[in-house]
Amino acid sequence: MLNHRIITAVVLAVVVFGVIFCLPLQVFNAVTVLLMAAGVWELALMFWPQSRLQTQINSQLFYQLQSQSENPVTRLHRFLFLSVIVGVAIAGLLYSSFLAFPILVIGVIWWPVALLILVYYVRTEIGCHEWSAGVNNHECRKSFDNLLACNSLVKYIVGVCIFVPFAIAVNILQVQFGQLYLLYALFLICSNDIGAYFVGSFCGKYLLAPTISPKKTLEGLYGGIVLSCVVIICGGFLLKIHGIRWLLWITVGIVVGLWSVVGDLFESMLKRQAKVKDSGSLLPGHGGVYDRIDSFTAALPIFVLCLLLTDFN
Repeated sequence: MLNHRIITAVVLAVVVFGVIFCLPLQVFNAVTVLLMAAGVWELALMFWPQSRLQTQINSQLFYQLQSQSENPVTRLHRFLFLSVIVGVAIAGLLYSSFLAFPILVIGVIWWPVALLILVYYVRTEIGCHEWSAGVNNHECRKSFDNLLACNSLVKYIVGVCIFVPFAIAVNILQVQFGQLYLLYALFLICSNDIGAYFVGSFCGKYLLAPTISPKKTLEGLYGGIVLSCVVIICGGFLLKIHGIRWLLWITVGIVVGLWSVVGDLFESMLKRQAKVKDSGSLLPGHGGVYDRIDSFTAALPIFVLCLLLTDFN
C-alpha cells in the first residue's frame, strides 16, 4: 500500500508540474475543471449512493444487477449535481473579474460552518455511544445523518461551497500571482499531509477525532505543522518575502496548513456517513480524486483571499 501511495504521488507530482508550467491558460483551466468535476462526481456518489442489497455478495454479477436496478431518479440527481456545480465554476472562471472575490469569500465563510458541523458530529457520535451502548446507535445517529442528506438543496449548497471556491482559487493563483505561488501552495498543503501521515504512522498515540477518522492522531497533526513550517520558510525565501511581512507570511502559512485538516476531516465525515472507505479508486494508494484534493478545497480559498487582502506579491 505504501509503495502504491509513493508511486502514485510521484506520478501526480510530474503531471502537476507539467500542467502548471507547460499548458496554456485555457487548457490549464479546462484541466482544473475536469479535476474538480471528478471530485464532484465522487461526492455525488456519496450523496446519492448506488442501491445496496443487504446481503454481502462480492461478485461481478451482483454489481451488474445493482447497476441495472438503480433508481433513474438517483442517476438524474447525480448528473444534475455535477452539471450545476461545474456550470457555476465555469461561470466563475469566465466572469472572474467580478465573481471571483465573492466566491472566495463564500468559500472561506463555509469552512467555519463545516468545522461546526464536524464538532456537532463528534459530540453526537460520542453522545450516542454513551446513551445507547451500541444497542440503538443507528436510530440515535439517524437524525444527524439527515443534516446533510435532508434534501437536495442542502447537498447542492455543500457541493458548491466545497468545489467552486477551490477552482477559482487555483485559477487566481496561476493568473494573478504566478506559477511559483501556486506551486508553493500545493507544496505547503501536501507537506502538511505528508508530515501528518508519516509522524502519525510511526509515532501516533493520541487520536485526533476517532469518531470521524480513527487513524488521524495529534502527533500527526504536530508533525504536519512542523513540516509545513519548513516549507513556509523555504517558500518565503524563494518568493522573496522581506521585513515585517515574514510574520504575516508565517501566520498565514500555519493557518492554511491547519485549515487543510478541516477539509480532510470533513470529507472523512462524509465518507463515514456514506459508509465508504474511499471516495473512489482512481488513484492507487490514495483512493479517489476527492480523497486527494480534500485538503486543498479548504485551504486554497483562504490562502488566496489572504494574498488578495495583503501585499505579498
